[in-house]
Parts: sequence; C-alpha cells; structure tokens
Amino acid sequence: MSRSEASATARHIATLHAKLHITPAQEALWRPLAAAMWNSVAALDHVYAERGRHYDQMSAVDDLRSYGLVQQTNADNVKSLIAPFERLYASFSPAQKRRADMAVRQFTDSAVKASR
Repeated sequence: MSRSEASATARHIATLHAKLHITPAQEALWRPLAAAMWNSVAALDHVYAERGRHYDQMSAVDDLRSYGLVQQTNADNVKSLIAPFERLYASFSPAQKRRADMAVRQFTDSAVKASR
C-alpha cells in the first residue's frame, strides 16, 4: 500500500470514528472493526498488485479468474466487517445507530452504483 493510500485509509477510518461518535467506552469494540478495515484494504491491495504484475500476459480466461478473485476478495472483506461491526452497533445509542445506518447506507449505495 502506498503512503497516500495508507493516508486515505487512515482518514476514512478516522472520519467514520468521528461520524459515529465512538465513545471511550466503545473503543474496545471499535478497534477490531478498524483492524478489519485495514486488513480488508491490505487484502485488496495484494490482489490488485498480483493482477497488475500479470496483466500484460493474461489470457481472457486468466483475466476472468483475476476479476473473480477481486470480486471474491471484496465479498470476503465485507463479510469480515460484519461481526465486529455488529458487536459495536449493539453498543450504540439510538442516535449513533441512526448515524451508522445512514453512513453504511451511503457507502453501500455508492459501492453498488459503482459496480453497475
């Protein structure tokens, strides 16, 4: 991951932390979610780097396999966020839950639109 990508990831995580108004009592629940976000970025970076290393030599079949791996990694990353987010969400106040509902919906709506 480049320095600018790491910086963007750190900003995204910090922005989400602030947007959700994570309290000191919720920090222990936040940390596993933040770690899962970092791990997701690292996993996707690895898949993209592999794809980039072999891109010019890929056949159509190789390209489809590589694309499938990117999509599978994205799906696995989302799945890895659910358990830590669910534990954190359960600790939220009603106002935090509303903020989380809006933040996640904006993210998923944007991701769905980008994938069309």
